[in-house]
Amino acid sequence: MGASASGGITLTIAMHSQAYTPAFGKLLDEYHQLHPNVSFKVETVPFANYLNKILISHMSGNPPDIYYLYSLWGVQLERAGIISRPPAGIVDSVKSDYTNVAVHGVTLDNAIWGIPTEIDDYMLVYNKKLLAQAGYKAPPATWAQLLAMAKKLTRYGANGQITQYGFAFLAGWDSAVVHPYLALLWSNGGSYLTPGFKSCALNSPAAVQALQDEVALFREKATNSSASVFNFPAGHIAMEIIFPSTFEPQFKAVLKGQFNATVGVAPIPRLKTHKTLVYTWFWGVDSQSQHKAADWAFLRWLNMEVSSRTHTTRMGYYLVHQIAAMPSNRVDLASGMVQRDPFLRAFAADLPHAVPEPNVDYGEEIKTILMNHIEAAWFGKESPKQALARACAEINPILRQNYP
Repeated sequence: MGASASGGITLTIAMHSQAYTPAFGKLLDEYHQLHPNVSFKVETVPFANYLNKILISHMSGNPPDIYYLYSLWGVQLERAGIISRPPAGIVDSVKSDYTNVAVHGVTLDNAIWGIPTEIDDYMLVYNKKLLAQAGYKAPPATWAQLLAMAKKLTRYGANGQITQYGFAFLAGWDSAVVHPYLALLWSNGGSYLTPGFKSCALNSPAAVQALQDEVALFREKATNSSASVFNFPAGHIAMEIIFPSTFEPQFKAVLKGQFNATVGVAPIPRLKTHKTLVYTWFWGVDSQSQHKAADWAFLRWLNMEVSSRTHTTRMGYYLVHQIAAMPSNRVDLASGMVQRDPFLRAFAADLPHAVPEPNVDYGEEIKTILMNHIEAAWFGKESPKQALARACAEINPILRQNYP
């Protein structure tokens, strides 16, 4: 953040690497043409390092002006004084122009702290060809069906190793481990945290059963610890629960003209009721920025002003056409651009069944704890009941400290 040599200002924008493409740079060039006194610098960071980079850069006294933020981090950043409140006009526009789940994502401690961007729900992604070869005409609708199909769809090589996974999880990434489990938990009628985030609620029979049903895939040898959802385009995976729709470009890059014939999307197979999880992102402004008026003016132009060229917001068009993410502004959702993409359309259709990820202080730390114990249950190191009890024993002190 700072002044440029010409007497104008330079706004520094921090984004995680996957969210930035050259097309975003063209949007910045467009704004600069309209406002020659405003220039931009973009700092991209791998997602795994992004939260620490935000915390360290703010403490350094020379942070970026603008952040692209995962909503789970929001309460921690707000309570630490890292992000600043938007002007009243932007708050009013967020309330009126964005979907409820997006407003929830940017609401931290009962106040709005930024401008929503993408909304990402989880779905079952399956290989149409592999299911058809095994005699299946449709994907599973229940978890019991998924288990039976996954067993039949698993293939082994001469060395006893799996060569085709009936189902693939992704170990080592907290969202990929925890979010599908929470979707099953909610489908089974369970809860993650108690009201007001006073304590962990994962000791319930519903929570234990949901984890037992995941562990069954490992016990029945329909998956193992070497599985990776990233191998789906290579044809080695029959089914997986995939996080956002943003995997579409990666799949298309490999499958090319075979994408539509190969990739199917369906709701996550239910335990009791149809549920999924949705998480969100938003734009925020650093509290130390010397250019807050310019920051919010740019973000309003990017996210709220409707382009005469596309008849959408600029950010909404970017999300759909560059990174295959679901926009959250009602103008963008009504434009038809989501409906024209069959892959993205399936994710949009399931949003009424989505439960938002809770915005809880130190949410990333809590999620990592839960991931570690879910994986311990997957790999037979802890029983599902032990895993969830031990997770709660570690999570509850964090909640008591931050929600007394």
